[in-house]
Amino acid sequence: MTLHTKTAIILLVTLIIGFLLGVATSGYLIFSHMRDDNAKHERFKRIITKILELDEAQQRQAEPFLEDHANRVRATNEAHRESMLANMDTLKLQLQPILTAEQAERLEHFRERLKEMRGRPPMMLGPRGRGKPGRPRRPAERRPE
Repeated sequence: MTLHTKTAIILLVTLIIGFLLGVATSGYLIFSHMRDDNAKHERFKRIITKILELDEAQQRQAEPFLEDHANRVRATNEAHRESMLANMDTLKLQLQPILTAEQAERLEHFRERLKEMRGRPPMMLGPRGRGKPGRPRRPAERRPE
């Protein structure tokens, strides 16, 4: 092997390892942080308190309302996830007669991904069904499709 080939291989391997470590680390940090329900509730309360500039007396009065809201949002999200899985099961049954084995396998893989999404932050779906976590774009930031 020439020196250029060895250098290129080392550079490529280093790049791949760095990329994989970056993806794994950021994924771990994001999802471990977002999964903790208590942290979400506390963060939500801090944000509302800061935006509204609530004093301590107002914070004590608002606490039951904020807690009730957090519980209702959690229940709504769980019901939505269950509804999505039920819809996917219905779709799978309807499509089964017309799909090839490979297509049926892809549909099942997609359904499993939906099941895995429980407890994760929602994905912002973009063009062609691809998405990444984050905030939705403001109308001025949206690209024409």
